[in-house]
Amino acid sequence: MGFMFTSKGSVVPKALVWAFPNAILAFLVGRYSHLAGPLKLDLHMDGVIAIWGSYTFILGFLMVFRNSQAHIRFWEGTTALYQVRQFWLASAGSIISFCNRDPEKQEEVRGFQHLYLRLLSMLFCTSIQRISEVEDDSMEILDPRGIDSQKMKVIQEASADSRPDIILQWLNRMIIDGEKNGVLKVAPPVLSRAYQELTRGHNWFESMKTISDIPFPFPYAQMITCMMLIHWFMTPLLAGSIMESEYWAAAMVFFVVGSLWCLIYIPMQLDCPFGTEDNDLPIKSMQASFNRELITLLNPHAQCAPAFKCPEGSPEMMVSWTSKLPC
Repeated sequence: MGFMFTSKGSVVPKALVWAFPNAILAFLVGRYSHLAGPLKLDLHMDGVIAIWGSYTFILGFLMVFRNSQAHIRFWEGTTALYQVRQFWLASAGSIISFCNRDPEKQEEVRGFQHLYLRLLSMLFCTSIQRISEVEDDSMEILDPRGIDSQKMKVIQEASADSRPDIILQWLNRMIIDGEKNGVLKVAPPVLSRAYQELTRGHNWFESMKTISDIPFPFPYAQMITCMMLIHWFMTPLLAGSIMESEYWAAAMVFFVVGSLWCLIYIPMQLDCPFGTEDNDLPIKSMQASFNRELITLLNPHAQCAPAFKCPEGSPEMMVSWTSKLPC
């Protein structure tokens, strides 16, 4: 019951704004339709119910289509955002593992890693800012101090569309220069994996831009809106005139109209999941989580595989495993 009456993320309160007036109107029409004398309201609704059934069938078809398209857009946007995050984190992991382990190169390698992860944090941030529909699009990034001030000025003055492309170009150039100066020590065919991961993440970012920039087709939205308003006006008149009990007329109108308006507001919530509403993706917390994972990759213990010594006198290979790692 608590779940049913949860208001956070619910579209029911918005639908009630339309349902309550309709129920009151249906009650009044029903009350005056059954009065005797000069106060009787006769709207001559006989036979309208047959035609009204066809109208509601068309409206229901459009509502199903609208909701299915919104559901597809929501999951495509969600999938694209997580794919972007996955590929760019994989790129960071690949670059960290490809770095030269020569002690003489450690200072240069350390600077390369820090710069690469900072730029990757900025890339994810600017990409989310490009697609988000929020008033305050400020997000956390890894500390940019130490990055060339002229390069940072280029990013600040660039348009929202250009920023991800510029940073992606910098990252690709860093990989080329790192391989040339010996910071990255890996065979070129293996190094190409880092390029592929960056490119795949950018391709998924373009998919997110499609969902963010292109709304649901206007002719469908206009048609559904007009039909919903006509339905909202006609349903209480029809119910109040035909049904014998004004109480049942008000109740049925309340539930029917409220349900239809819920089905209108649900796709409006799901169309673009890159906002700040309750049903949108937590993009700011995802950016913070992305930063934390990048910082984890800088841990020296995370960059080297652990040593292992086979225990003597213990041939068993199967052990129990719990969610807590042994100390």
